[in-house]
Amino acid sequence: MAEASTPSTAPRNSLNTQFLKFCNFGNHGKAEKKTLTDKNLTKMFKDCKLYGKKLTTADTDIAFNTVKERGKKEITFTQFKELLKTVASKYQADKSLASPESAYNAMEEVITMCDPTLHKTTAAVKGGVVSRMTDTSKYTGTHKERFDKDGKGMGIAGREEVNAKDGYVQGYTERGTYDQKRAA
Repeated sequence: MAEASTPSTAPRNSLNTQFLKFCNFGNHGKAEKKTLTDKNLTKMFKDCKLYGKKLTTADTDIAFNTVKERGKKEITFTQFKELLKTVASKYQADKSLASPESAYNAMEEVITMCDPTLHKTTAAVKGGVVSRMTDTSKYTGTHKERFDKDGKGMGIAGREEVNAKDGYVQGYTERGTYDQKRAA
């Protein structure tokens, strides 16, 4: 799980570079985007810890809808800078800064040092039902035959009946005893 970058530990990038990182977060190999969605804007503000008591997600949603073009669902970098200027007064109130310009500069600085992060996306559930379902020592019947004595899966050999091609039919339990019985 990735940790959020703090201003003291992260290298500073340009505002445009960080804007593009958040534009393409969750894009999964598709063509590079140069516009930001409302969802990724909210993610940016949360990851960079810009929200406070005065500046909320509702404020950024309203500002997003005022700066975007009619009929569009995403904003450009120029519109993003305009959005920052729009919400700067709320950020100023949260951080007790001297002016909206200083609040805008502070937000810009924080964003340039903050990267998109993953939040508990890869954590596996531990205990309870999942541990009982994945404990191979409690498996019975044909399911038990899919695992070796250490509890590791046997792959295709554990799922398919492999024909031994030794002349015996499936399920015959006295395999290899014919010569012993005949000699007796």
